[in-house]
Amino acid sequence: MALILGFTELVAAVMLITKAVVPAASWADILGGRAAQVYRETAAAAPSAGGTAGASAAAVNAATVGSQVNPVPGATGSRLDQGFDVTGTHFLAPFSGTVVAADISHAGWGGGGYVAIKNALDPTQVVYFAEGLIPTVTLGQSVSAGDQIAIPKLNPYNGILGNIELGPASPSNPGQPLAQTVSNGAAEVDKFYNWLLGLGGPTATSTSLAGHA
Repeated sequence: MALILGFTELVAAVMLITKAVVPAASWADILGGRAAQVYRETAAAAPSAGGTAGASAAAVNAATVGSQVNPVPGATGSRLDQGFDVTGTHFLAPFSGTVVAADISHAGWGGGGYVAIKNALDPTQVVYFAEGLIPTVTLGQSVSAGDQIAIPKLNPYNGILGNIELGPASPSNPGQPLAQTVSNGAAEVDKFYNWLLGLGGPTATSTSLAGHA
């Protein structure tokens, strides 16, 4: 009887501790086999140490479904042109894929850096980063969503640290913006911009020149 009582008390203690850690979890759901789902939902709603609820939710989503991420967190936006001009300090892979271009000094961008990443799940989606950056990845390298791909340097055109252009690149020629190779470059840039906004990217100050150099 003493052994049974001790086990019962132990179970009760574990449940009490777990309830304190996961207050939003439904015990009926857990006993019904939804423990993993309840954990994900509760973790998404709870802030991580030193962070916010939104940041924790994003981390959970990225970990569970391999979702795409904002490649320029904390950046400020400028105008749309062949891509989107932004200024930032963090340049990340927006999705898991392959580095299909990586130049420290690209002649077509005033000698600025250039990186392009091809989406592993959708090879028609290639994103380029150009000008005020130094690649930290190499051609052919595999990257995961959120991996650092470059660090900031002075933009060769305006001297602003971390001022870059990012946008959709041509899948057949990843060293070239997609806007230069299609009949409706503005539509492609607008599509890219809306995609980036959906990931939490910065807002443009002007969209009237979308698709133009």
